[in-house]
Amino acid sequence: LHCDVSLSLSLALSRSLSLALSRSLAHARTHTHAHTHLSLSLARSRAHAHTQLGGRDDHSGKQGQIPIKVTVINKFNNTNVSYSPIATVGMPMFGVLNQLHDTNNNFNFTYTISKSYGIYLQSVNGLAGSTENHTYWELLSKKGNTITRLNVGIGCYQPKKNENFIMNFTTWD
Repeated sequence: LHCDVSLSLSLALSRSLSLALSRSLAHARTHTHAHTHLSLSLARSRAHAHTQLGGRDDHSGKQGQIPIKVTVINKFNNTNVSYSPIATVGMPMFGVLNQLHDTNNNFNFTYTISKSYGIYLQSVNGLAGSTENHTYWELLSKKGNTITRLNVGIGCYQPKKNENFIMNFTTWD
């Protein structure tokens, strides 16, 4: 849940900066040179905030859609199933997985919510991790040929365009 606060603060800061620059621009309209300088500053600030927050380039105000891949791997029975959802820019994996569940009858998942750590993935397609068997769902990201173990859960992780989000059923031994 900590990631949600960070995104909210980033959005608030971006809006405050944009509002402050807009006010300065209105005040400076009487001076052509200042107007040009502030217009350029405002455009750069908006472009920077737009890029940092994952917005679209068409300035429509709508969040962009990005293609990603979701792969479910179970090394114990040698299965590998992939799905191709369309994610909204900035949406956490939790939202992507919920949309995938809503649109694909062959995919389901369960989770718990920890007051300290947020959303925790419990099971995928009916297969749950087990303390007794030392099994769990490892979360990985594959971009190009590079696979990275994620250090955040599905409640915070935001997939990137053309990324392969991998849920790998494995052991911690």
